[in-house]
Amino acid sequence: MIEYIVNTPKGSKIYKSDEIIESSNRNLFHIQLLCKKFLFTYEGYIEAVKQTIQLKYQIPIVLSNQLVLFPIKRIRDFDNIWINDYAIYDVINFDSGLKIIFKSKRILSINFTYKKYLNTKIKIEKIKKHIIKTLSCHFL
Repeated sequence: MIEYIVNTPKGSKIYKSDEIIESSNRNLFHIQLLCKKFLFTYEGYIEAVKQTIQLKYQIPIVLSNQLVLFPIKRIRDFDNIWINDYAIYDVINFDSGLKIIFKSKRILSINFTYKKYLNTKIKIEKIKKHIIKTLSCHFL
């Protein structure tokens, strides 16, 4: 399971619960690939969320029950990290940011306030509710 994706000088690293994968592509490239795997474009998803749910910034990507990725900064910032909310076991609030403990017991310290984290969780729930509502009204 993906825990988080960071940019590196040579590309990016994908931290999974049992391995670390190095790539020559930036983290946004991997987000775009994941969206395509789930049959939509990243750009289309962002535009749809903006129009239907009225979210504007740092929009989480809800791909499945086990893959919900959110950025901690602007998506094009080099030091942005995409974190899988599903992989989080615990979040510890510090003055300097958050310490995220993943289910694998890996720890990531980030410059992200607890208030921003709670706002992100609210955004995720809004998107999930919309998806559930839409799927319950329209099934194949």
